[in-house]
Amino acid sequence: MGLFNFFKKDNNSNKQKKHRGNKIAVYTNSIPSDVKDLLFISDKPTVWNKTQNGPISFELSSDFEPSEITTSLPVRQGNEIPLGYYPSYSEMSPEQRFKYLSFLTDITNPIDIGYVFVFYYGLERNIYMNRKFAESIDMIVKLQHYHTNKSFLSYSNDALIFAAMKTKDPSILYKINLNYLKPELLFLVKGSFIGSFSPEDLMVMAKAVGFSNQRYIKSDPELFSNNLKKLLQKKYGRDEYILDKAIKIDTKELIRLMLANTSIPEREFQYPNLILSSKIHSDFYLLIKEAHEKTKVELAELRKKKPNKHPKKEAKDTKKKDEIYTPNDGLSLKERILLSKEAISDGFDEEMRGIELYKEGNLKDAEEWLLRSVKANFDAPALYEKLGILYRKQKRFSDEVEILKIGIKNAGNIPKLTERLAKAIELNEKDKLENKMK
Repeated sequence: MGLFNFFKKDNNSNKQKKHRGNKIAVYTNSIPSDVKDLLFISDKPTVWNKTQNGPISFELSSDFEPSEITTSLPVRQGNEIPLGYYPSYSEMSPEQRFKYLSFLTDITNPIDIGYVFVFYYGLERNIYMNRKFAESIDMIVKLQHYHTNKSFLSYSNDALIFAAMKTKDPSILYKINLNYLKPELLFLVKGSFIGSFSPEDLMVMAKAVGFSNQRYIKSDPELFSNNLKKLLQKKYGRDEYILDKAIKIDTKELIRLMLANTSIPEREFQYPNLILSSKIHSDFYLLIKEAHEKTKVELAELRKKKPNKHPKKEAKDTKKKDEIYTPNDGLSLKERILLSKEAISDGFDEEMRGIELYKEGNLKDAEEWLLRSVKANFDAPALYEKLGILYRKQKRFSDEVEILKIGIKNAGNIPKLTERLAKAIELNEKDKLENKMK
């Protein structure tokens, strides 16, 4: 029998009814056992929350487990359209379900990341429920190896951190690829269970402690690292910064992490952003700053020693400036917010997606997703700062002023927002004056 023969229509309706219960058995026998054991399969949609009474059914489709394979739904081979955001098996077309089930037979194959997320949602639920816990961890690590989408890596790293903190098991964190972690998460992971930081770690975390000048970190990383190593030896007697875990936590800043599966009721979790504790923040900042200055001096001395064989020629600006997207529909910022789609929760997911799109250079979609978060009155200062940066890039100074005022209202008088607002007002007035003079 072929892999998908059970999808073919049987003209004998009585025979079809008789063997309907065997279809899933035929299907699951075609999937590797390490994948098959982690799936949720049923004949009707359910949510598998951990309760004494077992599965709980809900009327709202948004509460259904998105990875659950419902056997009563049709599956058909054919040309499928791309999956949208936050996909689920139940909302797939028959053709998309066929593609997804094919993917499950070999999850290492390249595929649209939406299909990977659907399978991954079930792994998050397993971790949440303590069901096939270790196996789900290993499967996430395997998926990360073959599917390197930034959004997927970000969510799946959050899940691994969640699992490690939940079980107090540092061995889980050793499986994380630290190259894909945000600086504050790198500190959380290594600080919690390893307790030491290399010069390379400090370089990665430079921006997180407020040192924004990345010039020599990027252009001469080896020299910068060597200078950091010398400073660590001089100040602490070893090549690494050893974390004193007795240091008092004096920061109220939090790191917000979130599971991707929207059907999990407690999918958001927080930890103190320990890197901003004053002693650690000060130590890191001063080390990086001093290494920066030493690198700067050494490079200047090297340049003096080298003969100038080629006189500096006038640089010709041959590069064309990339066109920056600017909307021309005449809508005000308030109208844009009003017309934005509703956030699925508090606006965190929309903010993350918007920032990701901004980094990709997709300003149009980035604004759309970020405004969904604004519409939900999300209170993260970074949301309004990012929109302010976007609007200034587009020279939409009045919109920048308005969004920063909304940000201060929702997030409070954060220095980054108030200082940016002052500059935005100045630029807006200057822009108005220039337009009058034209």
